[in-house]
Amino acid sequence: MGLYYAWAISVSPRLQKRLASIQRIFLRYITGAYKTTPTAALQTITGIMPLHLKAQQGAIYINVTCLRKEIEFHDHSYQPKGYEEKMKSLTTHPSLFNITNQISTTESYKEDNTLMFFTDGSKTEMGTGCSYCAFENGIEVLEWKRKIRKIPHSVSGRIDGTERSDHQSK
Repeated sequence: MGLYYAWAISVSPRLQKRLASIQRIFLRYITGAYKTTPTAALQTITGIMPLHLKAQQGAIYINVTCLRKEIEFHDHSYQPKGYEEKMKSLTTHPSLFNITNQISTTESYKEDNTLMFFTDGSKTEMGTGCSYCAFENGIEVLEWKRKIRKIPHSVSGRIDGTERSDHQSK
């Protein structure tokens, strides 16, 4: 991705003019303006940034966030520490990931005077279902369940057909 913007940090006046002429064609189609309308006016009307500025913006962003380089541009300093680092890819293969150490069976919520909702999407032999329940002061105050109807292997039928398996209770 960095190679696309490698040329854009210092854009020559000749390249600026060339980029403006390329952008002008699209701006005229968007606005339906006459040939005599200035490019700067078309950019203002549409709210589209000039291409050379957009390219410089992209080059600075790539250099600072991906390449983690400090950039000075028009009396502004861009520091890599001012931007979040992108997440790295998985360090372990998913098949080697030990999920049993990652699941906690203890209560992960604190009981207080707030209203809490818990949801669960589950798949059983009877079909796929979904439900939620609400607790207030540690007491269940609302429960709702639905089950998606089994559909024959032909997908031509209604997929969103649901039937209610239980009613709301307080």
